[in-house]
Amino acid sequence: MFGLDESIKLESRTNDLLAIGELLVDMISDEYGDHAGSDGYTRFFGGAPSNIAINVRRLGIRSRIASAVGEDGFGTFLLSRLQQAGMDTDSIKRVSEATSIVVVSKSKSTPIPIFYRAADFQLTLDAPLAEWL
Repeated sequence: MFGLDESIKLESRTNDLLAIGELLVDMISDEYGDHAGSDGYTRFFGGAPSNIAINVRRLGIRSRIASAVGEDGFGTFLLSRLQQAGMDTDSIKRVSEATSIVVVSKSKSTPIPIFYRAADFQLTLDAPLAEWL
């Protein structure tokens, strides 16, 4: 975890919002039931910080997401979706670890997610990220 030791003058920044955190693939079951009974899953763009950044951008707020994805097909899928949404992807690191995913079975009550965390845990406060702050 890191903190900010000085104030930020937003008028001098190129973005109004910098979302930092998970960028992952949501694998949602095609039918209702538990994980053991699910035969198929559909891939979706996921990660709360990235969804927030995209949605505030749609409201006209300049936003950016800082995260990490794997050098794999899921990472390429996520970067493609960000670009389709008009997001700049130069603050997304490509790392050797697999892109993080969450598997969720549709449920009429509370779904129980199973997280497979890897690439998104590789994000560190380095010089390029510090410049975005």
